[in-house]
Formats: sequence, C-alpha cells, structure tokens
Amino acid sequence: LEACGERPKAFFPHSPMHKAVTADHIVPESPVLGEMRDVIERWSEVLQTERSALCAERRRLGLCNAGEPDFHEGGYATSGFVTFYTRRDAEIALRMQYRAHGMQFIVSTPPSPEDVRHLDLQKREWGFGDFLLGYSCIVFLFWVFAPFIVAFSAVARLENLQTIVPSLHVVVMLWPVTRTIWDGLASSLALGLFVGLLPSWLTFICDWLFIMKSGRQLQLQVQKWYFYFLVVFVLMVTAIGSSLFYTLKSLVERPGDIFSLLATTLPYSTHFYLSYFPFQWTVYAAEVTRYHVAVKYFALKALRGAERAIEACEPEDQAHYGIGARSARMSLLLVMAILFCSLSPLICVLGFICFFICRVAYTYLLVYSEIPKPDTGGAFWCAQLHHVQQGLFIYVLLMTGVLLDKADSMGPPLITLACGVQLLQRYMRYRRRFQWHGLPFEDLNHEPLVKVPISSKGTAYRQPELASEG
Repeated sequence: LEACGERPKAFFPHSPMHKAVTADHIVPESPVLGEMRDVIERWSEVLQTERSALCAERRRLGLCNAGEPDFHEGGYATSGFVTFYTRRDAEIALRMQYRAHGMQFIVSTPPSPEDVRHLDLQKREWGFGDFLLGYSCIVFLFWVFAPFIVAFSAVARLENLQTIVPSLHVVVMLWPVTRTIWDGLASSLALGLFVGLLPSWLTFICDWLFIMKSGRQLQLQVQKWYFYFLVVFVLMVTAIGSSLFYTLKSLVERPGDIFSLLATTLPYSTHFYLSYFPFQWTVYAAEVTRYHVAVKYFALKALRGAERAIEACEPEDQAHYGIGARSARMSLLLVMAILFCSLSPLICVLGFICFFICRVAYTYLLVYSEIPKPDTGGAFWCAQLHHVQQGLFIYVLLMTGVLLDKADSMGPPLITLACGVQLLQRYMRYRRRFQWHGLPFEDLNHEPLVKVPISSKGTAYRQPELASEG
C-alpha cells in the first residue's frame, strides 16, 4: 500500500486445499474455486474470527475476563517442554536466569517422555501446608515403625521366646543346634520382612503429598528416605535399645555419649550382621525367579485371562522392586560391610559374596527379564555415593568410641576423630566440586553445532489425554 498507493489484492480459494495467490497470478473468478479479495480486509476478518473463538473458549473454561488474556488465571498450564535442536542451546538455556524472582521460572532437564507424570505437572507449586503435611507423615511413619521393629527384633531371639512359649525350652534341650540356627536367621528374617513394608508406605506418601514430575524422581525420593530408615532400623537397631525416644533424649542431653553408645552395643552384635548377609543371599537368589510376578500372574489369570494378567503383572511392583528401593538396600549392605570390617573382617568376605550374587541376579533381571525402564543419567548412582560417604561418618564415630573404650591413651581416638574432620572436608568438596547434572561451558564449545531433527529423538513430549486417536 505504501509502495504503489493501492490496497493489495489476492485470490482466496473457497477450499482449504488450494493456496491463495497474489494479483500477479490471477485466476479467473469462479464461485467454485474462489474470489479476488482485498488482502487487508480478508485477514482482518480472519483475525476477528479467531479472537471470537478465543473469547468463546475462555468463557468455556470459566475465566473471569473472557475478553483480555490473563496468563495468571487457571486456564493456562504452569509447566511445559521446550525442545532444542542443539545440545549447546539446551545447556545455555538451563543456566539462564530469566527473572529477578528465582521462583518464577524454574528450568530443569526433563525426564524421558514416557516417564513424565502429567497429572503432577498440572498441580500448582508446593505450599507450606503441603510441605509440612508431607514431611509430617514421613516423621509419623518413622515413629510408628520404630517400636514395632524393636519389639520384633527382641521377640525373635530364642531366649526371649522361651519366656513366652515355655515348651520351646524342651526343643532347645533336645536339639541345641536349634538355638544357633534360630538366633542366626529368625532375627534377620523378621527384620527383613518388616522393613520390606517401608518402600510401599514411602511411595504412597511421596506419590500423594509431593509433586513428582516423573516416575524416576519418585523413585529417587524413595531411595533417599528408605536408606535413612534402613540405617536406623537395621544398622542401628541394637544401639537404639528398647526405646528410640529415650535414646534420642539421652543423646540430646549428652551428645558425647554417642561414642560410648556405639562402642558398647554394635561390636557385641556383629554376629547378627554376619547372619544378615547370608539371609540376603537367599533373598536375591529368589528374586531371580520373579516369584512375586509369577504368583500374581497365576492369581489373575484365573480371573481376567492370560493377556490381561500379563498387562497387570508388568512392570513389577515399583515400590519394593523399583530402582529406588534396590539402590537403598545396596547402599545399606556396603555401609554395613564397611562399618564392621575392622571389628569382624569376615564380613568383608560375606559382603563380597552378596554383591557377586547381586551382580549375577540383576544382570539377568535388568537385561533379559524385566521391562526396560527410563534412564536418569546416573542420579541413583550419585545418590548411592552420597549415602556411602555418610555411612563413613558412622564408621568414624564407631571406631572413635571403640578406641576410647579400649585404648590406654587419648592418642588413637583423637587420630580417628581427626579423620572425621578430613572426611567432612572431602564430603563437602565432593558435593560442591563435582557437577554431573550438565556439561561445563568449556565442553560445550566442542559440541558440534549440527541441528538434530526432532523426529530422530524418539517419543515426543505429548500428554496421553491430548493425543489424537488413530
């Protein structure tokens, strides 16, 4: 219009299969093909039509002001996915600070498309009430399980059972080996079965009271909490005694008693931890058979049929057999072997056999038997490294307490305690120095600036409810 002083015209077809052409390529007007129209008027009508459709959609969603778009209303999503063509652009976008308020734009590496929890992405941010309720439930679970586990561990001992069932005394007199077998396996069996219920409750709490954007993030949260539960209820169960509350109260009043508490309880219970490893051999050997999946399959096959039974059985129970609970149990076994390696060196041999069985069992399960799961790039491995390092602090406290009790001078325990200071420095350095979540900028400079087609990256980030059928 500014160049020639005339309003531009073009031929607009009636059918969307034909494209509009300019006045230089005029097609004879036909009521079937289309008509010649003013371009400005035509697109003004299209814009007005789209605005009317937008206002109608906003009224359907129940927004207060249907005429003016407001991105703070409930009709808009608070989460989304952005796909970059190059790795360098994606890493730069992850490190950008988009607003002065640090919580307005939170950018993170997305999980695998098939692992996204779209229902949690629709939720708003955590409030203080949700935060308080979630952690209160975890603390409540801790206090509820504590007396039961302590009671089960005490009752499982044969000498305590004889006071409840006097007839067992006759059995022990006839077969003395019964006492050794029972004390060696019954406590480990009872404790293992009881703490096996914890992952299901932790998964339930994290699933309903926390916002988990992916299934792997849920598993990672379960791994972190389950490890601390195992440390308290399995590794420190003999140090807790008959009352967890009384033990914590005495440690708060006299923190220095932690050395004597560990030195007078854990070294005298090494036989329990020596028997705990052979019990784990049988657990992992039985897990190779996937008996839990087989039992569930045959039970559902009679009710629903073979095909629906297979769909219901796979994948296996992710609460107990997920990578989060498995990683926590592996970390506990390694920390247990490290903790008692100086007091009872035989535990190193038992631990090596246990991890060899795990290596064979999980190689078969993960590669040949179970359904492949999404990968996180090492999040569970790094969490295990943190847990093992935290277990080393318990080892330093234990050995300091033992040397305080047995050594003739203060030299050996002071040297051991100084190792704890060095360990703390290394632990903090490890957390600050090694950033594995993304590539450093110096490595991004060597990344090829080649655009990768989006179609070659696999499954797209698409909500299943919004996917078109067929």
